[in-house]
Amino acid sequence: SSISDNTSSNFSKDESYYDILGIKFNSDQVEIRNAYIRLVERWHPDKNKHPAANRKFLDINNAYQVLSDERTRDLYDN
Repeated sequence: SSISDNTSSNFSKDESYYDILGIKFNSDQVEIRNAYIRLVERWHPDKNKHPAANRKFLDINNAYQVLSDERTRDLYDN
């Protein structure tokens, strides 16, 4: 992928942004947003006190930022 946020992650190196959001490769923008909202509600550090919550929250945000924009999603997919 050409896109990286240069941060460490609790997600597997083989786990894509699609995996992080729990969506399919051909998901539309509504599915991407719904998955993002669902995961943010679950993993927001103010609501989830798990030690990995902050890192997962950041990973979810990074995935959403890339996949919610058609240009960056195309770059990521290629």
